[in-house]
Amino acid sequence: MLEGDLGDFAVPDVLRLLALTSKTGRLRLRTDVGAGRVDLAGGRVRDASADATRLPIARRLLGRGLVDGGALRAVLADRQRLPTDRQLARMLVERGLLDDDVAGEVLHEQTTDAVFDLLLWTSGRFRFDSALDDEERSDPELEVEELLHRTQERLEQWEAIVAATGDGAAAVTVRRPEHDEVAVGAEGWELLGLAGGRRTIDELARLSGRGRFGTRRILVHLLELGVVTVGERGSVEQLLDHHQVLEELETALADQPDPASEVLAGPAHERTDDEDTSGSAYEAEGPRTPAAVNGTLDEVATPVGAGVSTSTDDGVRKALPQSEDAAPAGAGAAASAADTVPAGTAVRAGAARKGRGERLGPDPSIDEDVVHRLIAGVEGL
Repeated sequence: MLEGDLGDFAVPDVLRLLALTSKTGRLRLRTDVGAGRVDLAGGRVRDASADATRLPIARRLLGRGLVDGGALRAVLADRQRLPTDRQLARMLVERGLLDDDVAGEVLHEQTTDAVFDLLLWTSGRFRFDSALDDEERSDPELEVEELLHRTQERLEQWEAIVAATGDGAAAVTVRRPEHDEVAVGAEGWELLGLAGGRRTIDELARLSGRGRFGTRRILVHLLELGVVTVGERGSVEQLLDHHQVLEELETALADQPDPASEVLAGPAHERTDDEDTSGSAYEAEGPRTPAAVNGTLDEVATPVGAGVSTSTDDGVRKALPQSEDAAPAGAGAAASAADTVPAGTAVRAGAARKGRGERLGPDPSIDEDVVHRLIAGVEGL
């Protein structure tokens, strides 16, 4: 058994020692941030995880849309303990839920990301145990030196990437870009869809399954394009907040009474007995036509029956007798009617009216010929 302190032996040094001696077994690491492991066979890395209590490869598969919850449930329902990433990948392939080549590619990416995360651990304890299950002893994957070389290149970029992206607990917010056309790759769109203005960098790394390096590398590109902000409220999130304020104002104001609505919803107008109901264009008396009577524009109609009726300005209809005893014929009758009916009153002359030549009223300015032609034209309709 080999164990020690990461402050005395860095992770790369421990891995080189195990590779040099062609060890087969599991290297366990524990720090304040979590527990990790590296499985080796004959001194070669075959599997690794920076979170031994989770299945990082499952998150990567979910993030890329290669499996769903149903597939994971199908292969994990009967398990008694958590499998390694390699074991899970093999089970998915055996059940036809994942392509073999795709599984190898994803497992390679996951192992590289895990070793990189472990190299960032500078404190804690490690212990190497040579005991491995038989199923964990097959198919060694990566040379330690090759893996360390690849992760070392990432370490050289890591400081600048962290400086550009900030704290892992900072929220990533989508913002409106300054330019009309912005080219975002498929990886960028995937991260934008997960961001939503609320999730942190570490949460995006977990949901996408791309690891801390891969997630931050994509974020750097998105920041350069100006489509996201980190650690501050972006324009999209501010817009959502403004809409929330607007909705609250609308709700509060909608509860207030609207005078216009009260007027529209008031009681319907009811007709009184005193109102004139003769405003229709066609009544029992017949159609009307305007004529000048007593110096005003009044209505002259052809009644169906004999007799003369009046409608005064106060809306009260009055009947004028047509018999010889009630009204003299000729000019006397016209004058009598004019004297009886006040100015502005509509006069309806009967069809049996005689004496076309008598005057219609005392006003000498009335042209009798024009009035008679109008009446004759109406009667001929």
